[in-house]
Amino acid sequence: IKVYIHFFDGYNYLPKDKMNGGSGLWTFTRAIKNPGNRKYKITIEDSNGNVLKSHEAYIEVKEKAIEAGYSYPYSKSEYPNAYISQGNNTGSHKGKGKYAYDFALSVGQNVRATRSGTILRVKDNSTSYGCNSAYANYANYVVIDHGNNETSLYLHLKKDSATYSVGQHVNKGDVIGKVGLSGWVCGAHLHFQVQEKCNSWWCQSKPISFK
Repeated sequence: IKVYIHFFDGYNYLPKDKMNGGSGLWTFTRAIKNPGNRKYKITIEDSNGNVLKSHEAYIEVKEKAIEAGYSYPYSKSEYPNAYISQGNNTGSHKGKGKYAYDFALSVGQNVRATRSGTILRVKDNSTSYGCNSAYANYANYVVIDHGNNETSLYLHLKKDSATYSVGQHVNKGDVIGKVGLSGWVCGAHLHFQVQEKCNSWWCQSKPISFK
C-alpha cells in the first residue's frame, strides 16, 4: 500500500505528498505557509492507485524559526581578543580544507556550536600532537550534522572535553568541547570548517559567511 497526505488550501486539496513509513511512524516534508489550524486528508491506496481508505482531520501548524548562517565557534563576549589566524585557501588550508578557518584560541577555552544540529561524529581520546602531517589522524574532533548534506567540523579539541555524544541534538551556541593540542598542530588553535557530509570526519569544505 501507499499512504498520502493532502493539505487543504481553503479551496482545494494540494497535490498529494507521499508519506514515508518506518517503525510504525509515518513522516512527510512540505513547507506550509500561514500557520494555524490546517485541514488535511490522508488516503491509503493500493498498488493500482485505488483508494482503500480516506480520512480527514485538522493539524496545528506552527511557525518555525530558521537560523540564518553560521555564528563564530566561540563567544565573542567571552573571548573578545580571538581572531582568525588562518583563512581560506592559505597555508595548510588546501584541497578538502580549502574553506577552513583557524581561530586563535588558547587551550581550555570553550568551543561552541555554530548552528543547531545533531552530533554525527566525536573523537575525544587523543593526547598526541605534532607539527607535521603524520599526526593528522590523532586530532580530537566533533562533527555536527545540520541537514541538507552539510556538516561542521571542530578540530584539535582537548582530550575528554566533548560535552555531547553521537546522536544528541545541540543548539546554536552550546559548548561542545574545549580547545586542546591534538593532531597536526604547531600551536594551540581551533580549526573550523563547514563541509559536505561524507563517510569520514574529513570531507570537502564549503564556503560560508559568519552571521
